[in-house]
Amino acid sequence: MTDHRILATAQQLGSRAMSWLHNCHERGFGRLPEDVTIDLADPNNAYKPLAESALAASLVLRDGVTGPEDARIARELLDFGWSQLREGNLLYERLLRYPVMTDPLETYVHFARSGYRHPALEELLESLTKVRGIQAIEMMPNRRLALANARRVIGLRNQPDDWPALTARTWLGATPSPGRSTG
Repeated sequence: MTDHRILATAQQLGSRAMSWLHNCHERGFGRLPEDVTIDLADPNNAYKPLAESALAASLVLRDGVTGPEDARIARELLDFGWSQLREGNLLYERLLRYPVMTDPLETYVHFARSGYRHPALEELLESLTKVRGIQAIEMMPNRRLALANARRVIGLRNQPDDWPALTARTWLGATPSPGRSTG
């Protein structure tokens, strides 16, 4: 049985977090300069705060357990972030120039989950999954799993991901359950 006090506390905590993000947005934090271009040497400089706000807002909308005010705030944050990213054009430009970068996909997924789409970016993402050199890039297993999930959420057609294998390669997937012998 679910304790309604726990759910109420979780709802209040989520509402306060959305209010805090919205207040930061209202004060201009996370706003890109008018003449911004993505600094290709630093993936975190320009749109990391926008991506993190989009993540929070997209999860609020995805779970659908929020009140109307929090849903309005979440949509406003997503609208703002999408406009700051020039409706995805900055993400497309970055991926086009540097196809081995994963942050355009990791940023885009939060917007796509909430209905913001950029067909050219999706086409580029899909075509890059076919490039053998891109598939062979070395990365931590948890990152590879996260990227596979982002492609799944976006709905890219070319997804040869083996979920059990991807999961088994992560630390958590390789860790035995508590109380079980490791061999």
